[in-house]
Amino acid sequence: MAVGGVPSQVDRQWINRLILAHNYELPELWRLLEYYEGRQRLSYMHPELQATLDERVRQVVINWPRLVVDALEERIDLQGFRLGGQPANDTELDHVAQYNDLDAGYQQAHVTAMVMKRAYAIVGANPRPGEAKYPLVTIESPLEVHVELDPATKRVVAAIKRRHDLAPDGAIRHYLTLICTTTGWALGGVI
Repeated sequence: MAVGGVPSQVDRQWINRLILAHNYELPELWRLLEYYEGRQRLSYMHPELQATLDERVRQVVINWPRLVVDALEERIDLQGFRLGGQPANDTELDHVAQYNDLDAGYQQAHVTAMVMKRAYAIVGANPRPGEAKYPLVTIESPLEVHVELDPATKRVVAAIKRRHDLAPDGAIRHYLTLICTTTGWALGGVI
């Protein structure tokens, strides 16, 4: 699992807990996304009737979810970032946002949050020499990220990011990154 190491028992417990919770919520997230994309199933016709009529009856989708979400998102404009108690935008934070192209990223985050109830921003160290002053910020979908919050403080206790890609040999490789804020460790690799 871990690049250069083996996950501890606590790591495996967090991984299992977060994967199970994420797998439990994925069907609902996909259903919400299907509504936004206008690909939901026919709900006004009984399945037996639909099977009998085959292709003679076509689905009619009036995509209200997309219309409403897109209309709201068009009205949300990111003007800049301010630190608490400061009247003006913070220029350093604006530079970080520009470096990470967050103008486009936040538009996607707004749409994702309105469609699937939440979106995430992951902030990490920049591995590029000479650009370390700019952290990397990525906007993430709840289809790939799951977070466990402390019930009292609502702060992140642990999180996973899951992704996959197609290897040159045609095999699908699955990747997982685990972050636990209470112990201060991060672990990632191929699973």
